[in-house]
Amino acid sequence: MRALRCLFLSLLFWCGVARAVMAQDLAGFLEEELLNLLGTEPDKFYTVVTDAIIGYGQGGRIDRPGIEAMIAVRLGTLRAGHYRRLNLADLDNDGSVTRSEVGTVLPTLSAGLRARLVRLHRYADEDADGTVTTQELRGFAEAEAVSSMGAANIEELRRIMLIDLDRDGWATLDELSELQQIVG
Repeated sequence: MRALRCLFLSLLFWCGVARAVMAQDLAGFLEEELLNLLGTEPDKFYTVVTDAIIGYGQGGRIDRPGIEAMIAVRLGTLRAGHYRRLNLADLDNDGSVTRSEVGTVLPTLSAGLRARLVRLHRYADEDADGTVTTQELRGFAEAEAVSSMGAANIEELRRIMLIDLDRDGWATLDELSELQQIVG
């Protein structure tokens, strides 16, 4: 029985050591990740974080759901813009844009916009049947929004939570100020 107790205590000790090492490794990883995020443009990072917290957070702080909401709003705005660019040629308001409708609109546009509208129509017309359906238009607008915002930018916004120095689930302006003082 005593040998079993010693084995149990040894296991607890080594588990505690392993946890401490893992926590230290995690802290080191987070610190390195935060320094990478700051990169060579810390002022840009501070601006992005401040804009996120003030624009989409509450009470000087933002959490993961707040960041996801911010990303969704930004993607929605971009999606609406891309949708609108092609939808302006939906002359009969049936939700689809035909090659004929594009041809009708073209003379009213500048040379640059004419070429752009034709390119957008061809790109959005997935099945190349000459008609961009509502579903194709939505898919096109979503793909363009994600492309415009960039996957790397979306991930950078999600990494704002790395400034949550006290690990309470909130990235705050105070933590950002503290980080500014640490980094210099």
